Amino acid sequence: MLGKTQYWSLQGRLFLADRTVDGNCGALAWMFNVPKFELTLKTQEETKIESFSGLRTQDDSFNKSVSLDIAVEFDGFNPNILAAALYGTPAPVTSSTVTNEVLPTGLENGDFVRLNHENVSSVVLHDSTGSPLTLAPGTNYDVESDFSGLVQILDVGAYVQPFKASYSYGDSTVLAMFTQQGKERWAVFDGINTRDGSLVKGDIYRMKLAPAASMPLINDGYGSISMTGTCLYDVTKSVDPLFGGLGRFVFPSS
Repeated sequence: MLGKTQYWSLQGRLFLADRTVDGNCGALAWMFNVPKFELTLKTQEETKIESFSGLRTQDDSFNKSVSLDIAVEFDGFNPNILAAALYGTPAPVTSSTVTNEVLPTGLENGDFVRLNHENVSSVVLHDSTGSPLTLAPGTNYDVESDFSGLVQILDVGAYVQPFKASYSYGDSTVLAMFTQQGKERWAVFDGINTRDGSLVKGDIYRMKLAPAASMPLINDGYGSISMTGTCLYDVTKSVDPLFGGLGRFVFPSS
């Protein structure tokens, strides 16, 4: 029995998962606030123009192909979302220490240098004399950004370059861009009709997103990431009337 007909204004949560090797839904990750999740259904049609009436009217047509395109906007900023947007894979970095990391030569007063690690602490600079001399923090150098690992040289003095840095660094997560091909993902829409509180669920089995066309990193207001993609045909689901080849919606029965 079909559910009731109703006016609708949808909101909901979007979850994405990698597809398992057997084509099913893997572990899902919530994509946080998604102000836009839009499906565009398209057909490519071939038409036949008749040649017997003298008017060349359209006499027949058939669909050559059917496609389902995706537009989505992510407000969240975390490794899972960036992995989809940048075709990357999050990788953990475990805390450790560094001894005598060599800094660039020829540093002058006011220069900034980048350490090889992030989330740093206990930064100490030495020079390159036979018996290394320790530069004075706050006088010769200053840690400008602990998390980014940025150090400013305040006064090179008579110290011998290249300077060498020793420090500790904490755990972090790295996401290198374009380290993998675009993945096929299973999308689950856990939706609610805000007009009357009724529920709806959507599944898309083979959603493939293109990388983000742009990702603004400096924002006057809230930032977001916009992406487009397409839904591919899942032949393993197509023979099941409860799934179909592209996707499905599920509604309450009453």
